[in-house]
Amino acid sequence: MITSQAQASVSDKSKTIQSELQIIEKVCHQQGLHFTSNRREVQEILLQMEHPMTAYEIIAVLRTKHNRTIAPPTVYRALNFLLQNGFISRIEATKSYVPTKHAEQPSMFFICEECGALGAIKNFKFEDFLVKQTASLGFKINKSAIEIKGICINCQNSVASSK
Repeated sequence: MITSQAQASVSDKSKTIQSELQIIEKVCHQQGLHFTSNRREVQEILLQMEHPMTAYEIIAVLRTKHNRTIAPPTVYRALNFLLQNGFISRIEATKSYVPTKHAEQPSMFFICEECGALGAIKNFKFEDFLVKQTASLGFKINKSAIEIKGICINCQNSVASSK
């Protein structure tokens, strides 16, 4: 049985997802980009999930939803568009994707080696430090994201409680 509190939580999440999608539509319109139904659907799936997803996990969700085969290039094209325009980030270590607020891409990802949980932060001081250091070497950064693997607090607590 779903409680009224759980229903409100689902409703709030749905409203948040729709709001994020509207923001993306607005940004795309302002920049002359096409936010196609396929791109929207892939973004919506990423916004609904509580964890990073690989392209093949997204394909599986789409296959179940539409009850038909989904060609991988279709999903990869949508992911590339979303990635290039700052609507998602790619976690290189796991080859997975997560939604990000436009123009607020995290500079550091923290990945739990036990459960796969993901934390992300944007640290402007750290980014400035990297830019200055690399500039002193005559190097220009086009894209950077630091991925740090460890154990999240929930997994630490479950290990501690099982001892």
